[in-house]
Amino acid sequence: WGSATQPISVRQTAPGIFVVSQESGAATGNRTVGAVINQDGTLNDLGTPANRGDVLTVYCTGLGSVQPQGSLYVTVNPVAAVLNSAELPVQFAGLTPGFIGLYQVNVPIPGGSTPGTSLSLAIKAAGVVSNTVNVAIQ
Repeated sequence: WGSATQPISVRQTAPGIFVVSQESGAATGNRTVGAVINQDGTLNDLGTPANRGDVLTVYCTGLGSVQPQGSLYVTVNPVAAVLNSAELPVQFAGLTPGFIGLYQVNVPIPGGSTPGTSLSLAIKAAGVVSNTVNVAIQ
């Protein structure tokens, strides 16, 4: 019999964007396609990029506590998006209506954003940054 101790960190948030697929090849390079939906309802990927000025919906987990706001539940902790190292304000961060424990973050893409096929996107909640996925913006 014995015992062991191990220190652990418990945080208010541990954000993570859900991953749909990993792509690698000569044509695509190494891309991580996240559960990121374009404003028109299509999955954001090379064949269906978002337009500048549109709003992306990012599905994720680990954004921490929520509180009611009307019929929605919004995050208590501050949430931002990080697109190619630029921190962006979000339109909404909270639980996805109709789902238990699924968060969504609605990210407006500024009209002046640089277009690209493999732009990095992460979510930052209470100062903790999520995994990075790739988005395509035209």
